[in-house]
Amino acid sequence: YAQFLSGIQDHASAGEYYELAADILRNNPAEQAKFALESYLGGLNYSIAAKYEASNRMLNQALSVYAQMLPDRLDKYVDASVALCRNYGFTKEYGKALEILTKAEKLPPTGEILRSRGSILYRQKQYAEAAANYQQAADIYKILPGSDVKYQDALSSLNRCHTMMGNETAARQTEQDAER
Repeated sequence: YAQFLSGIQDHASAGEYYELAADILRNNPAEQAKFALESYLGGLNYSIAAKYEASNRMLNQALSVYAQMLPDRLDKYVDASVALCRNYGFTKEYGKALEILTKAEKLPPTGEILRSRGSILYRQKQYAEAAANYQQAADIYKILPGSDVKYQDALSSLNRCHTMMGNETAARQTEQDAER
């Protein structure tokens, strides 16, 4: 039913149903992967509905389970970290966002974590640090098959940083790299 509600874009109600499903699974050790997934999906739906407190609670639940399942669930851990970071960005709680990303950075580097960190640093007007993160993300995406859109996005963000720093030469070079 939660999927149906999400499909008709009643994200607040979908979040509630995913939360109910997670609560049913919470204390069953054999169902922790499902508990984490329901928590993650609930968190996403609450976030879309701008119910950030509920979303953060659900995403933190998912993160705590995925952290116990590393390295097997690295992709899920990263997804939940990025979603939580995005929420903190929406509510301008940049310190909390960077805290989440710092934990995630102790794992093998991913473009998603680096792009999220760059986004938070950009919002804080720390353009040089943001540019370094976007460049690292672009370097990862450049060699990953099927990551063309993410590569272009990282370069676009890098270009914005160079422009904000007044470095037009670097901005033009980034544009040329994006065209290749």
